[in-house]
Amino acid sequence: MTLVIYGDSTQLNCSYVGERMVAAWYKGEPPNHVRLTLGRTSQNPELYEVVGDEDMFEYNLRIRNATKESSDLYECTDLDLPGNSETAYVFVIDGVPICSVHPGETVIQGDSVAFECLIDLNENAPGDLVWLQNGEEVSRHQGKHYTWETQLSSSDHNATFDCQLQHYTLPNWKWSTISCLENIRMNVQYAPDVSVVYASQNPMREEADFIAVCEAIDANPEEKTDEYWIGPDGKMISVSTSLLLLNVSRETSGEYTCFMSNVFYNGVKGNGTATVEIDVQYLSSIDMAVTPFVNITEGDEVTIHCEALDGNPDPHRLEMLFEGMSSINVMVEY
Repeated sequence: MTLVIYGDSTQLNCSYVGERMVAAWYKGEPPNHVRLTLGRTSQNPELYEVVGDEDMFEYNLRIRNATKESSDLYECTDLDLPGNSETAYVFVIDGVPICSVHPGETVIQGDSVAFECLIDLNENAPGDLVWLQNGEEVSRHQGKHYTWETQLSSSDHNATFDCQLQHYTLPNWKWSTISCLENIRMNVQYAPDVSVVYASQNPMREEADFIAVCEAIDANPEEKTDEYWIGPDGKMISVSTSLLLLNVSRETSGEYTCFMSNVFYNGVKGNGTATVEIDVQYLSSIDMAVTPFVNITEGDEVTIHCEALDGNPDPHRLEMLFEGMSSINVMVEY
């Protein structure tokens, strides 16, 4: 089976070995077929021509300026030996695929979409319908009607999609001419991709100031409707892309979140976030206790208990000083 584009030419090959044959080409289903050639003579040279190396016994039929009427069964036969014949079907492509996408060319990241491709061609015709994204094949199906379902991400924004009819009987460079009348360009909308682009040195000590700035690296649509920061307690603490905390204390520690929003085509908000962890460090409080806590005399045994009650980071070493001179190392237990 052979495909040919309307107005183009194609060739059907016929050759033999052994004794010379009386070759003839016929068009149509027998017994109502019509003879096109006898030997190397064509009944209609403007449409049909016998080509090939006569010494190699080649009687190839060239069909010129193919029309819809050229779609038919063709038979090469030996008139001296009935039954010694070969047939081929020719299908003429008169038109391009009809292409569409559902629910439409504007979607939201993660949505499922269906790309539909349909070409008006005999159901028995060969060929594959091939979907291409930015010129690269992404899906293939044998037939004349194909719906390819997929999910799109932000990386697919502005990608172009095209459907082609492909078959080995057509030159590769012809495939692009049997494609969607217009490529489908997708507008994939997605929430802002938020990043903290600046933050003060962290960890930090109490009474220092903390500054952080966030921004949207990318978003579609680009226009933002909300920009704010939320603190560890879930409350809004800044209505901008900047976060300024003065004279921080140990209670300031925690996770802070920058929120940015845009609005998709259907009115739904897209929310993007970025977080920064603030770690405020401070000295430990020390508690000491003497046991027994009563008047003691020389020679009595006394236990002195030393404990770090808090601190950030946790203390890793405790030391006891006696009259500010000698020291006793103490193991820290948590």
